[in-house]
Amino acid sequence: MSGTRDINNPGNYAVEQEALQKERQNLLYAHGPGGHAYRTALPGDGLGPGRMGSAQLAHNFADIESRLYGISSNNLVSPLPPLKPDLVSVPTANVYQKPKVEEAVFPKRLTDQRLRMVHSDEKVERREH
Repeated sequence: MSGTRDINNPGNYAVEQEALQKERQNLLYAHGPGGHAYRTALPGDGLGPGRMGSAQLAHNFADIESRLYGISSNNLVSPLPPLKPDLVSVPTANVYQKPKVEEAVFPKRLTDQRLRMVHSDEKVERREH
């Protein structure tokens, strides 16, 4: 009784294989919902924090993460060599440019005079020494 179901027809088999192939393509598409951004950048001015995978931050992210978790740190037979992180330079995405802040120009400070606080109800008298 094998081969009597509709699924075993050549046309239905081809449609099913095409649907599976499209599903695989969507899973393997790097910039899909489960993947990473097309242009990876750190959030800058005007943007909130986002999520970024470790693969976009370093080329040897698995080795760095293993060291952070302490994997193989107690291996006395063959200790791991020192790790040099291979970091990726990630640009910053800004929505707007910050205005330049101008610094105030103060007059030159007088070093040969004393500062005396004068209250509003106090009369200032000049004393000759």
